Amino acid sequence: MGREERQRRGTRGAYSWTLVELTQAAARERELLRSEMRPPALEVCAQLDGADSADPVLGRTRGDRAAARLLPDPAMTLIVHPER
Repeated sequence: MGREERQRRGTRGAYSWTLVELTQAAARERELLRSEMRPPALEVCAQLDGADSADPVLGRTRGDRAAARLLPDPAMTLIVHPER
């Protein structure tokens, strides 16, 4: 394996780690945003249902579901040719 090939593999490895880090950072930001959206989403659900959720577990579940609907996980597929 020549020097250029080693450099290319190193560059590909660096790009791979960068993609992993960016994906993880995006997931953390999305979860933070969802956690901020949870209380208002729960309030809207309760108003629509005409009910005040006294059950904290049910309330959290409803808030989680509403926030997930407002901010779904993105679908992303990365396909890399084995020779690249």
